[in-house]
Amino acid sequence: MLNKLSGEQKPNFGTMTPQHMIEHLSLFGRFSNGNEPQTSYYTSEQESLVKENGY
Repeated sequence: MLNKLSGEQKPNFGTMTPQHMIEHLSLFGRFSNGNEPQTSYYTSEQESLVKENGY
């Protein structure tokens, strides 16, 4: 599907261009595999509560 996109294509919703979409997805790939670690703004206890309660 990505090969069918062109740089001039208009979004169906929102404002992301195809280039923005690829960059957005790439960023989250780097987060998830640990190549771009993020600072946690929560304590370990708060993170545990979120994980336990599902929100």
